[in-house]
Amino acid sequence: MSRIRLTAVAAIACVALAVPAAASAAIGSGTPLQVILPAESAWTFCANEGARCAFSGTQQVRYGANGKFTLPRTFTGGVACNNAVFGDPVFGVVKQCQVATGSAPGGTPVTGSQTTEMKDEAATAAAIADQQQQMAEWSQYTQAQTSVQAKSDAALDSQLSKLAP
Repeated sequence: MSRIRLTAVAAIACVALAVPAAASAAIGSGTPLQVILPAESAWTFCANEGARCAFSGTQQVRYGANGKFTLPRTFTGGVACNNAVFGDPVFGVVKQCQVATGSAPGGTPVTGSQTTEMKDEAATAAAIADQQQQMAEWSQYTQAQTSVQAKSDAALDSQLSKLAP
């Protein structure tokens, strides 16, 4: 009986996680981003995924691979180069951190519909990170429940074996 209830709870949780409230509230709200991205040639390798991108002072850092990177973020004194910090812009691909190499000319102004796309991508990345956190918490909960259920089943089996002739 409890396994059926646990399955029903899991199904409800999956539906609730499919469209997190943070995503529906964040997408399409707020002020559009207005930034000037450094030219592609203005980015240099800093660290591979899982390593630390170390630098002194303050730098713009982006994270990704194969031409798909997060929006640049500003960090001081370095940053861990991983999905936990930046989100996962290219699932299943090893990524890297890159730093902007100063104020090189040739930056790309981003306006209009591009800012809307960037805002939507940032909101989507935030919602995905939130969903991944909720899934991790749900996984821990279900593992704990499974352990409790196993102990309960073992205790019941023990009691039933004592009653059997």
